[in-house]
Amino acid sequence: MAADTIDVPAHETTARVTVRRRGDLRGSASFIWWTESGTAKPGVDFTPVIPRAERIESGKDSVSLSIPISDMPRRQPKSFYVEIDRTESGAALGAKNLTMVTLLPPPD
Repeated sequence: MAADTIDVPAHETTARVTVRRRGDLRGSASFIWWTESGTAKPGVDFTPVIPRAERIESGKDSVSLSIPISDMPRRQPKSFYVEIDRTESGAALGAKNLTMVTLLPPPD
């Protein structure tokens, strides 16, 4: 993961989590990812993602994961998590396998 935490402003409808790869960019790299609830409720505050495969194409160093966010107004920040558990193509996982996504309320 490119960041430990990501803040999503109130007007955004999608959370974007960047996954980066380092080293040799030859060949594609695949991994499995999903969302986990926190204070944000799946199906209410964000669209949950069940485990799915994603690929970083050969020659590329990153991919952006998109998670739809509800346009329901929030009075306080709510968070959920994006997790990578394993790779599909033999690439090693880095130190950051979990990112907290915080849905921010509108500014006062």
